Parts: sequence; structure tokens; C-alpha cells
Amino acid sequence: MLWIDALQQAATAFLALSCFRLLRYVFWCVATRGIGWVTKAALTAAYAALAWAFASLGSTQLEVLGAAVITSVYACALAALSYVASGRLSFARTPRVLQLTALVVAFVLVPAWLLPEGAVLAAIIGMEYAMSIYSYWQDVPRKRREGLGSFLFFVTVNPTMVWARRGQRVSAPGFDPSAAARLATALGAFASYYLLTTVIPDGARAASARIDSIANSASYTLFIVATLLQLLTMYAAHSALAHANIAIMRFIGHVIPERYDYPLLATSPQDFWRRWNTYYGEWLRRYVFFAGALYWGRRFKKAPSWTGRGLAVVLTFVTCGALHQTAAYAQSGSRLWSMLVFFLLSGVALVLWSAVVRVARSAVALGAFASSLPTLSAVLSWAILMQLFCWIGGTARYVGAQLESGSNLPASSSAVVRRDMDQE
Repeated sequence: MLWIDALQQAATAFLALSCFRLLRYVFWCVATRGIGWVTKAALTAAYAALAWAFASLGSTQLEVLGAAVITSVYACALAALSYVASGRLSFARTPRVLQLTALVVAFVLVPAWLLPEGAVLAAIIGMEYAMSIYSYWQDVPRKRREGLGSFLFFVTVNPTMVWARRGQRVSAPGFDPSAAARLATALGAFASYYLLTTVIPDGARAASARIDSIANSASYTLFIVATLLQLLTMYAAHSALAHANIAIMRFIGHVIPERYDYPLLATSPQDFWRRWNTYYGEWLRRYVFFAGALYWGRRFKKAPSWTGRGLAVVLTFVTCGALHQTAAYAQSGSRLWSMLVFFLLSGVALVLWSAVVRVARSAVALGAFASSLPTLSAVLSWAILMQLFCWIGGTARYVGAQLESGSNLPASSSAVVRRDMDQE
């Protein structure tokens, strides 16, 4: 019975995720001139059948689907308006933090407040739109702007979020065997995600993955296992979406970079964050880290060079946590201070790890050990890194829970609507 319920939940979630994620690709296929009318009609009919299957699950799903369509149309129209405005107005004197804040408010918070049923899509897709538009503003000079079609394709269809790493078109839209294999990999990762969530319920896993659950060696082992299971579950879900995006982009003739580069094989925090969500990481590195390192490098000219870089790293992770927390608040009304705490601790840990490695390399004995036994050194580094992430995650969940329980901030309108529906 448990497996039947899990299978039904997985099917519902798969239909919902497919409807949300495929919507922008369907919009593009209908609007573009590179696809014939027969293909457009077939793709529209296939999506309509998928949407009908999702809507037939209940009236709530139909409301959510309608809100998703309205939210997508709003985001596309607002993106086109931003393109027109950026061509006529100059944002050179506007602080970049204000530019990003305005985009996040317009694409994430406003639609979530006005249309609570579409808050999930606004939080996920809206954040990608906002970050992509910000990248376009920073990387493309006003006098060299491309056409509206290229801009909207980058913002609303291409998931890379960084103009300089948007990939390239290599062929006309059509079937591609490698893309089909990639899509099969996405389905496998999606199945793995729901298998992991079925084996251990979210509540039990979350309760065991907090530092206050550690009482003895057995509970410590359970803490490590539960935290690593959470990381593996999250990676399976993110990997499924990444493979699906890359496959669909290949079907429409574009090749884009990999989003996840086997992050669980990393042996240091720097290596992990270089591999994890490279689209998001490249955006943060290009528009937050470099700017922060340049600013503090000029501010503290007499200080060691690593001072500015260390402060820039912490600023980058805090910005990442703030963006995640804003999306979570728009999506469900949850403050989720644990996200901000997690990324803050991750930034501090990365700086401290770099400092320890710098000191350790200067030690003759450790340097000789690492060079003579590179495999063993890598395995030890991996084991230490995984436990470090467990401690960071467990601490963030505990501190975040304390902050959330004592917070008096008002919930967003989406949370109020959900609470009212639960009470009814």
C-alpha cells in the first residue's frame, strides 16, 4: 500500500513538474518561426494532453495550472518590457544591488502576492528570469543589444542565467539520440529521488539531521546518514531537472553547459561549489564575488590579498542564501532562516578550509604525505568534507528552527491562503 501511495504521489508530482517546466518551451515553440505548423500543433496537443491529465486530478490542480499560465504570461510580458526600458533608459548610475532587488521583487514577490496559486512557479521561474535579465544588463552594452527574440529566448527558455555561458545553436530543432538518452537519465534521476523520499519520510530524516539529535555514537551515525541522505535526495531532484533542461535545449537545436559536474565526488569546499549548480555558481562568481573582491582589494590595499577574497566569498554565500530565502518565502511563506545560516556557514567554512590547506602545504610532512599518497589523501579529504557538510547542515537546521520559532514576521499571502484552505 505504501508503494502504491508513493507511486501515485510520484505520478502527480511528475505531471505538475512537467506542466510547469515545459510551459515556457511550449510558448517558444509556438512563437518561433523555425518550427513548422504541423510540429507546433503536435507539441501543443501533447502539452494539452499532459495538462489535462494533471488538471483531472482535482480542482486545486486546475487552479494551480491556470495560475501557472497567467504567471508565465506575466513574466514574459515583464521581460519584454524590461528589454524596451533598458534600450531607452540607462541604468549605469543605478546601484547594482538596487537593480537586482527591483528585478526580484517584480518577478518573484509581486506575482506570488497577487496570485498565490502560482507562487511556486513565480519563486522558481521568476528568480531565473530576474537573474538572467540582470546578466543581460551587465554583459551586453546598450549599443550592441541583440533583438527582442534573442533576449526573450535567453531569459525565458535558456536556463543558464549567464549571457556569456548561454551555449550556442548547433542545429535546427529536431530529434536527437543523445538528447533522448539524456531525457531517459533525467527520468531515472527523478525515480531515484522519489525512491529515496519513500524509503525514509522527510520528517524522520529532517529530525535526525539536526545537531541537537546527537546524544551518543549511534545517534551521531544516524545524524551523518540522515544528512547525507538529504544531500543525495536533493542532488537526485536537481540532477533530474538539469538533465531534462539540457535534453530539451538539445531537441530545439542548442547545446548548453553541464549544470552539475559530479559534485558528490568533490574533495574540498571549493571543488564542491565549482561542481554544484554551475549556472547559479557562475552567476554568483561573475556578479557578486568578482565585484566584492575588487571592492575590498582596493579598500584594504595594505592587507594580505586573501583578506579581500575571503570577504568576497562570505558576501557571495550570503547573497546566495538571501536569494534562496526570498524564493522560499514567496513560494510557501516560510522564512527558512536555515538557508541563510547554511550558506553563511558554508562561506566561512570555505575560507577557513583554504587557510588550513595553505598552512598545511607549508608543512613538509603533510606536503610529502599528500604527494606520495594522493589517492589516500583524496579519500581522507572527501570523508572530512562530507562530515563538514553534515555539521554545517545540522547546525543550520537547528539555528534556523530557533530563529523561525521566535520570528514574528508576517507570512506571505500564499502562506495565508494555504493556511485558510487547510482550516476549511
